[in-house]
Amino acid sequence: YAELLARDLTEPRQRARLDAIATATRRSADLTSKLLAFSRRARRSTAVVDLHAIVGEALALVERSIDRRIVIQTALDAEPATTLGDAAQLDSAVLNLCLNARDAMPAGGTLRIATTIVAPDAERCRVLGLPETGGAYVALSVSDTGCGMAPTVRKHIFEPFFTTKEVGKGTGMGLAAVFGTVQQHGGAIAVDSTEGVGSCFSLYLPSCHACVLPAEEAVVAADALTGLRILVAEDESALRELSRSVLCSAGAAVHLAADGEQAVACYAEHADAIDVVVLDMVMPRMDGAAALRAIRAQDPDAAIVLVSGYSAENTIEDLATTGIRFLQKPYTVADLVAAIAAAHGAGSRSDSRG
Repeated sequence: YAELLARDLTEPRQRARLDAIATATRRSADLTSKLLAFSRRARRSTAVVDLHAIVGEALALVERSIDRRIVIQTALDAEPATTLGDAAQLDSAVLNLCLNARDAMPAGGTLRIATTIVAPDAERCRVLGLPETGGAYVALSVSDTGCGMAPTVRKHIFEPFFTTKEVGKGTGMGLAAVFGTVQQHGGAIAVDSTEGVGSCFSLYLPSCHACVLPAEEAVVAADALTGLRILVAEDESALRELSRSVLCSAGAAVHLAADGEQAVACYAEHADAIDVVVLDMVMPRMDGAAALRAIRAQDPDAAIVLVSGYSAENTIEDLATTGIRFLQKPYTVADLVAAIAAAHGAGSRSDSRG
C-alpha cells in the first residue's frame, strides 16, 4: 500500500513518511527471514554459487561503512570456490560475519577473509558435525583482531536474540541466521576466539565443480499485464484487495478466491477466461499445493504463481514444472507483476492452444 500511495504523492514530507513505512516493513521482513533461516523453514534456491564473488559483494558493501583504521586483507585460494546453494542466503551470511568483525574492532585492526579447499578427516568431520563419508569442502574464514569472546559468551552466540551489543545496535539474529544458512547448505561452522586477541569464523561448504552461469535479469514492460485475466486465491482479505488494486492498476482483470476450494471451483467455471492463477500456499480448507494439483488436473498447462512466506524444504521444487513460478512474501508490486508475466509467458510457450 505504501508503494501504491507513493505513486500518487509528490509532496516531499508525505513521501518521507511513506519511505519510513517502507523501511520499517523491510526491517521486519529481514528479521523474519533470519528467523526462518535459523529454523530452516526459509525457501532455498539451488544454483552453483561462486563464493569468491560473494566475498567481493560483501566487501564492496562493508568498505563503505568501515573505519579507515581497519585494514582488509584477502587470501582467496580455493579453486574452485563454488558450492551448490542459495546465493542470497550465502551473501547475507558472509556479510553478517564481516559486519560483526568490523563491530569487534572499534579502535581499528585487521579484517581478513580467506578461502581454501579442505578434505576433513573422519575425526575433524565428527568435531564439525559433517558426514564422515569424506569429500571436499570450501573453507571460508572471516577473522578479526578485535575484542574476542569469553567462553561463556562463545557458547551462546548462535542462539536467536542473544547479543552482547547495546540496545538498538543489533537484534541478536545475525549469527543465528548464519548458523541456519550453513546447516541448510549441508555445511558446518567453527569458531575460534580469544578475549583481547580476536575471533575467526570458518564456514565449511560442500565443494561443487560445476560452472557458474550468469544470472538472467528479468525485464518486465510496464504494460506486461494489460488484458490478462488473473485468479488470485488468498485467505487474508486485506491481501486479496491489495492484489486486486495492484493488478487492476496494471491493466489486468481479476477474479478473487478466499481459499483453495473456491479457487478450484472458480477455475472450473471460468477456465477459458483465466490466464494466470496466483495461489497462496497456506489457506484453509484446501492449501495452495492441493489447489495447484486440482487445477493442473483440469488443465495441465495452467500458468500458476505460488506465493508463500516460507515452504517446507523441497515442496516448491517438487511442484516446479513448466508454467509455475514461486513468489516469496513479502514482495513488491514489481515482484508480483514480474512473477505473473513470467508464469504467463512460460505457460503460453507450453500451451498447444498458443
